[in-house]
Amino acid sequence: MRSFLTSSTGFAVAFMVVVFIDIVLSNSEGTVVYSLLSKLVLLALLLRYFVPQSKGLHPVERTCAIMGMVSFSLGAMLIMVNNDLNVIVTGFLLLMTAKLCYSCAFVYTISIDIDRLLPYLVFVTLYSLVVIYFLYDLPEHVPAYLFLVTALILLKLAYLRYERVDRVSFTNAFSGAAMMLVAETILVFDRSFGTSSLSGMLIVLLFWMSQYLMASGLLIEGKTAPAALR
Repeated sequence: MRSFLTSSTGFAVAFMVVVFIDIVLSNSEGTVVYSLLSKLVLLALLLRYFVPQSKGLHPVERTCAIMGMVSFSLGAMLIMVNNDLNVIVTGFLLLMTAKLCYSCAFVYTISIDIDRLLPYLVFVTLYSLVVIYFLYDLPEHVPAYLFLVTALILLKLAYLRYERVDRVSFTNAFSGAAMMLVAETILVFDRSFGTSSLSGMLIVLLFWMSQYLMASGLLIEGKTAPAALR
């Protein structure tokens, strides 16, 4: 069982099974509280998979990634299972902390290239204009912008790892960061304009897929990066 959970295939199978259970529990009447347990199981699976295999990473990278996983899981619990404003705000702050922790994990392998930044800057400009257009008249638009800015920072740092790490490592981590941005954009609009079961299921799926992809991207980096980059 131990080797099954630490192998890439075994972990992926176990993780996705629990993700789909969490989606059902998080979006069904009377079972939301039980989704706390499924989220704890997902966190335990992530840590069981990541911690033993991440010794090839820089210690700061490794620590930041683990802190990101824990902060993300706690934040997801709070925003999904309670409608109290203080609890939700705490959950959003934990999600922001998670993104900043992952950003710190990525920063060790970035390469600043102005030409490479141009496509990202174009995307950020267009994305920001669309978000501002729809959210500007809402009273909570400033916190929503700040929340999404941290996702954009994470995406930028994942993008700047291009050609500094193994291609699969880059693809996984960048895809995970992109899924995080999509999930949080849906979450912000969902909270602002009304909830739906379909968006709730999509948010949960994208959230946990982002964790899986970023964790696997970092693990591949730890196994393939030259010692000079660690």
